[in-house]
Amino acid sequence: MNYLDIIIAIPLLWGFYRGFMKGVIMEAATLAAFFLGVWGGIHLSDGLAGLIRDWTGSESPYIPIISFAVIFVGILMLVFGVAKLVDRFADKASLNIINKIAGGAFGALKFALLVSLLQFVIAAIEKDAQVLPPEIRKGSLLYEPLEKVAPAVIPGLKDSRLGKLIPGKDDIEVGVDVKLKTPKDSVK
Repeated sequence: MNYLDIIIAIPLLWGFYRGFMKGVIMEAATLAAFFLGVWGGIHLSDGLAGLIRDWTGSESPYIPIISFAVIFVGILMLVFGVAKLVDRFADKASLNIINKIAGGAFGALKFALLVSLLQFVIAAIEKDAQVLPPEIRKGSLLYEPLEKVAPAVIPGLKDSRLGKLIPGKDDIEVGVDVKLKTPKDSVK
């Protein structure tokens, strides 16, 4: 165990704490609300923008942004409303402690995925520049297990071309063109 384990453990413990305080129902609702809100905003905002244009008679360029925001916030409110009802039901059914413990686990897993994605990016950068000394990585108890989380959860990540997105020494070309100007009326 070394200082890298402490750095990795801090976000995991924070995720567990936040998840424990919220419970798995609200943790899952937060994640679902965000993705459903973005999906709904992308797929439904054109229809709402058309309705807003018909109602107002305006051709403002901000109408698509407003319609996206309205749909996004509407979906967030709907998902959180349903989640609050389910959360209250869990409290009344004496499932509160199970909800809290599962929320802690879910929160820790969420942050484990974020740490793993950060490790994936660091690994891509380390093709050209050393970020973490190998002995620090090898001495860490958490680094190697967490390194496997993101590729396991996001199947295409391992085969992605993230390394190509980060320029290395071989990807950068520098060219210099030199043109000498001679005076037109030069003496021969």
